[in-house]
Parts: sequence; C-alpha cells; structure tokens
Amino acid sequence: MRWIMTLAILSAVALPAAAQQRTPTFNVTSRADCIANFRVADINRDGWLARWEVDRSPNVVPTQLLRYPAIDRQTYLGACRQLVIQRRP
Repeated sequence: MRWIMTLAILSAVALPAAAQQRTPTFNVTSRADCIANFRVADINRDGWLARWEVDRSPNVVPTQLLRYPAIDRQTYLGACRQLVIQRRP
C-alpha cells in the first residue's frame, strides 16, 4: 500500500514538470522577422541573450543557438538569416 502512495506522489510531482518542457519551434520568413524575434527575446534590452532570456523564449531563438551560454545580436541575426535563406524556394 505504501508503494502505491509513493508512486502516486512521485507521478503527481513528475507530470507538471514534464508538461512544462516545450519543444522549440522557430519560424521566420524575412530579416524583419529575425530582428523582431531578437527584440522579443532580449528582455533586458542589453543586446545580448543571456541563458535565462533564451530559457524564457526558446520559440524565437534558432535551434542551433539554444545551447549557447550567451548570444550576441550579431550571432543571432547571422544564424537567423541563414535559416531565412535556406527556407526560400
């Protein structure tokens, strides 16, 4: 009986944590989208995306940059532009 209660408690704790994990999706079609997305992600407006800013807005950061500890504007826009070029027909 105790192991059932333990299992119930552990699953109650684990489920909300699993629900908070987001799958990053990054979608841009122009250079203007890249600039707008950087502005959204740069919460403190210092021209850099710190780890906490990336964690708060992973959907506007190119997936290849998600593991960086910090991302400057130039690096962000360069990676974003490459994605725009690759997606053009």
